[in-house]
Amino acid sequence: MLAWFIRHHPESAHHYLGEITREAHTRWEIPAKDTLATLRRYAVVEGQLSKEDAEAFFALLTPPEKND
Repeated sequence: MLAWFIRHHPESAHHYLGEITREAHTRWEIPAKDTLATLRRYAVVEGQLSKEDAEAFFALLTPPEKND
């Protein structure tokens, strides 16, 4: 279902996955990169989204590295 959502409604998927990532970080202190890596793996393995498509989509959601 996640892969279908990404394929057919990428703008909405981007919004909702961003919200899921933010909520996981806020509630449970799960780093965004870990949540996104799990969702990406799920979309590829269970949803049969190509690795290339998954990388392109999730790259837009990945927060930039902090340079402190």
